[in-house]
Amino acid sequence: MTTDLLNTKDTGLVGAVGEVIAWQYLHQKGIIAVRFGIGRPWFMGKMESDEVKSPFDRFLERTYFTKRQLDYLVNLQEKGTTRRWDFIAIGARDIGKKRRTIYLVEVKVRRQGKSRRDLRSTLKGKSPQDLEKAKSLGFVPLLLIVDLLGNWEFEVTSREL
Repeated sequence: MTTDLLNTKDTGLVGAVGEVIAWQYLHQKGIIAVRFGIGRPWFMGKMESDEVKSPFDRFLERTYFTKRQLDYLVNLQEKGTTRRWDFIAIGARDIGKKRRTIYLVEVKVRRQGKSRRDLRSTLKGKSPQDLEKAKSLGFVPLLLIVDLLGNWEFEVTSREL
């Protein structure tokens, strides 16, 4: 099977590749990123049963979050909501500290020659109120844009929302 990643209509495949690149980018920056919600199977930690017991990976302990942050994350996972993030992440240097920077990460992928109009205005279900709520709870919303350039080259840019 041969697939042209830049021209495929399989946006799920393109998104999965972009998430892997984004995960590696964060890792290189000293940020531990884990999946949020069901996510892609390769970002899942071990589960205690077939049912998801937590809105985030077991590698981020509940003690990392305030009660209000946990309530917010659980609320995002309720059935029917589209307002979820691709990753929850924490700086590796912050793990033993009382104050931690916790990122909510959204990944967008652009392919060479194709435009994306949703990089700031819509962010797939995230309204300005959602972003402000996340910020008010102490989260740092982060947008990672993965540009697939061709010939196995890519560029990643990031910005706080």
